[in-house]
Amino acid sequence: MSSQDSPIIERQQSPYRKLILVGLVSLCAAATGMALSLYGSQLLIKTTKSPQSTKTANKGGPLPAAIERPDSISPFSLTLSGESLLDEQYEWSGISITERVRRGEEFLRSHEPQRAAEEFGLVLDSPADEATHSGRTYLMYGIARELLGDLDGSLRSYREAFRRAQHPWQKACVTLRLAHGMSQQDDQWATAVGVLMSSMLRQGAATPLNVYNESIISLSLYMTGKQSDIPATTHLIDDATLLVPPCPVNPDDILQQWDQAWSLPSDAITQLQLDSVRKLGPQPNEWLIKVKSPTMAVEDLLSALAQKGEWALRITDAGRHILSGRSITLNTRELSTEVFLDALLLPLGAEWQFDGQVLQVSSIAETIPTESPQPKQPVEWSYQNRAAKYLRFGLVQAQDHPLAPKVYTYLARLELASGKAAAAAGYMEQVLNQFPSSPVAATMWFNLARIRMQEGQRPLALQAFFHSADHMDGALTTGASYLYAGRLLIEEQKPDKAISLLFRSTTLLTGEPRGRAALLLATAYLMTEELSSANQVLWDNQKDIALPQLDDQAAFLTAFIRYRSSPPARKEYMARNLMTAMTHLDRERLFGESWFLLQAEACHELGISEERQRIIMSQLQKPLPEAQQLQLRLMLGHVELKDKNAATTATEADALLSIERALRLERQGQTALAIAECKRLLAEESTSKDNRLKTLAILGRCYQQLGQHDNAILCFVGMLPSDVASIGTNPDTQDQQ
Repeated sequence: MSSQDSPIIERQQSPYRKLILVGLVSLCAAATGMALSLYGSQLLIKTTKSPQSTKTANKGGPLPAAIERPDSISPFSLTLSGESLLDEQYEWSGISITERVRRGEEFLRSHEPQRAAEEFGLVLDSPADEATHSGRTYLMYGIARELLGDLDGSLRSYREAFRRAQHPWQKACVTLRLAHGMSQQDDQWATAVGVLMSSMLRQGAATPLNVYNESIISLSLYMTGKQSDIPATTHLIDDATLLVPPCPVNPDDILQQWDQAWSLPSDAITQLQLDSVRKLGPQPNEWLIKVKSPTMAVEDLLSALAQKGEWALRITDAGRHILSGRSITLNTRELSTEVFLDALLLPLGAEWQFDGQVLQVSSIAETIPTESPQPKQPVEWSYQNRAAKYLRFGLVQAQDHPLAPKVYTYLARLELASGKAAAAAGYMEQVLNQFPSSPVAATMWFNLARIRMQEGQRPLALQAFFHSADHMDGALTTGASYLYAGRLLIEEQKPDKAISLLFRSTTLLTGEPRGRAALLLATAYLMTEELSSANQVLWDNQKDIALPQLDDQAAFLTAFIRYRSSPPARKEYMARNLMTAMTHLDRERLFGESWFLLQAEACHELGISEERQRIIMSQLQKPLPEAQQLQLRLMLGHVELKDKNAATTATEADALLSIERALRLERQGQTALAIAECKRLLAEESTSKDNRLKTLAILGRCYQQLGQHDNAILCFVGMLPSDVASIGTNPDTQDQQ
């Protein structure tokens, strides 16, 4: 190769050299960056000096295994192998564990449970020694989870708080929260009762009075069955159900129960101390006792109690089998012997009976009457049988407690179920007098209104619904109050006044209650001949009225509106649709009595006289408002006297209304008023022969109830006693006597 060619060769190789140089430079830069990154990371670790990294560096071994924590903490944990990412973020934040606990408590007290739960979750997953986390922190985390609706998570945290509690009153405080959570589960409410009964026996004397009273009143509530803090949607539109007032969780009260100082006697319990505080009679509910004992067999305690009361003790074989191996430690406050025996035996599945001299203990199954069906859960059956007694016991212990309105409501439910509406109304009025401006007043007014409806006192019911709505205590109760007030006004033939109330109800309610309100609102518009507005209401609420329990009523109402608004050429087609909708209407699911009036009107417009008459007669057997009764009577008179003039129709309707009034007075036992109504009707010359015979039959039954059998016989054969002076006693003279 010549010297002239060499420059050409160098120029041809220079691009490759440049590529090689660029690659080498890039490789060196990458290596330098990695080295600097590693050095910075080591420097950062040394600077932060986290507790976990310090332990690892000192020991030179693997990280210690984490102590097991409740699963409820897992939503807020982020644990990786080696150094925890949460640990690194925690150290970079510069916030201490104490500060996070303080911030979490502030969020909890200010009713921000989500932020509080996040803070406590970071604390409980922090790299600090898990054993340093206090029971109070777990308690606050459980409260936050409970407020967020995480029932299972709150129970796990409460159990951990109970395990870490250092004083009896703290255990009693957490026991209340545990029982509250378990009472809201189908298969745990009986366990909640047993937990509170055990706490009452084991540490009643070591529990502050405010916590003890709350335990007693909670026990009385849980004995009725599963609890629910949120009213079911179906309860809002069920005329026979009384709503349970809300009892929101108050973090301040719970933490005050945990933090309060309580002095305890220092003497250890070494032997049985069964003190008779007061004995008013031989029955267990008349004997107050106070018991302290170390761990003793339940059977030995029963023997000591029987000896103290001078009773004979008899235990059946099944009862002895249940008590075998059972023991308990006692430290009670003053209790009636009846409550003491219940708390000692019922959670075990045992039952007791006392006949004045012998205390007999047996299994619960042995005490169930043979003619009664055997319950699947005898313990639950036994609790619910005692519910009314314990509800009254709870009120005696804590009449002014915030849970007292709930107890009154359960007592009113029991009275209402037994047909004692007046007693149920008395409980509601007692709550309103005792807690006039509390958050539960709206619910109590709503319940009182429902009771008044069942009593037939519709004006008082309407007034109570307005009181409930005025309190504006939440959308549910307020919306339901407007719904019922509008319904009553429609049934009083005042649809124009019901429209505004029902419109407010549709804006406050959701789901089926809103669908019910929309259907009633459309009904009110239909009754006032505002067909376009009625149709618009159905269109705007089609999602809610399409529910399975409402679709048949919505179809009927839609067909009726279209029939009335259709031109003559389409009347026949719309009539067929209306008849089909009426056929599929389920009368068991109707809400209110206005639906039956609509059906009667539809039958009238379709010319179906027999069906309309059947509907009207079935409705007249109910205690309807006077306005609706008159409307039905006029419609019935039009059916029976369609060939006569309007004056005759009105007269006949008045006569039928008087007969119905006399019947109702007779059924209510107001015999004198019923006789007066019958005599007034019989004295009118316009009364038809058929109505005269019906009235005489009612009058005869009234005389029979008074023991005036001669007068009753005359009425039954179609004669007035006053017309036959020669037979029997003059009724006017006898009435004066």
